[in-house]
Amino acid sequence: MKTSLLLLVSALAVCAQPGREIASGETGLAGGIGVKYRTYVVPDTKDPSLRLVGTGSTGGRNTMNHFIYDRTSQSYFGYSLKAEPAEGGLRITFGPMEVARVMQSLKAVAGDLPLNAAPLPAFPAPQVVHTGDTVALDLMVSPDGQHKIVDYLQFVMRPETPPEPSAAAALAEPRDFTVDDGRVRFGIPGPSELRVNGKTYVGMRAMVGNGEGSTFWFHVPDHGRYILSLVPHDGFVKAGSIRDNVIAFQAEGQSYELRLAGTVAGGPDGAWNLYLFHDPSYQPSADMAKGIWIGIDRLDNLMPKR
Repeated sequence: MKTSLLLLVSALAVCAQPGREIASGETGLAGGIGVKYRTYVVPDTKDPSLRLVGTGSTGGRNTMNHFIYDRTSQSYFGYSLKAEPAEGGLRITFGPMEVARVMQSLKAVAGDLPLNAAPLPAFPAPQVVHTGDTVALDLMVSPDGQHKIVDYLQFVMRPETPPEPSAAAALAEPRDFTVDDGRVRFGIPGPSELRVNGKTYVGMRAMVGNGEGSTFWFHVPDHGRYILSLVPHDGFVKAGSIRDNVIAFQAEGQSYELRLAGTVAGGPDGAWNLYLFHDPSYQPSADMAKGIWIGIDRLDNLMPKR
């Protein structure tokens, strides 16, 4: 895999995109501007060199920083996107990623793998887009030129203060989740709230979304990592549930409740058992040691090696 020139392809109406979606999210900026990103492999391929460890983004005032970590080259790259109101729409300007603003999330995604910065690409000229437009941005291209990683960026206007996520409304008895119940949607755009023992957690917290997987994990300082699965596995114990938009579990005398902006798994009336594996030996990087980190990955990537 090699990094291509960063190329602004077009502004177009949203429709079904070709290829396979590997990541998605939304970053809120000042003035009620929201930037939704959806990252695709185009066209789809099972080539392992195009399977990313993960992506992430941060927002501050009028600038979004989006990074991608490539497992094959053990390198990271990304861009900053500045969006400002302009006559008739939004003026968007691409530039180098502000690495310091994403470093904590980047280290969480890469884990123990090295962090090598990819060469800076060329950036397109500023331009004006409109609410609802989608900008397609080529990020990487395979050595044979047959496949590429593309970001689809949609620009929306949001209320300055979005409503806080609500408590779960589903009252059904939890049951085990199956593939017939739909997909797991962890990268839900919008606000989130973490409660510990019934009180809103106000310490350092970050959510890290990987490209693939449906297994959740929580790192809690001085407690190691909790790995949460919707299906039972050897060594896991039933410890909680997912109802509507809420992930709730108990561990070591503490209760944790993560409220998201949308339904996490299945339909809005679903209630699913949650199984827990405690890995007290997990050692995070120094940047992660002081806060609660929450992520999603494949189960085999999370379990401690024996």
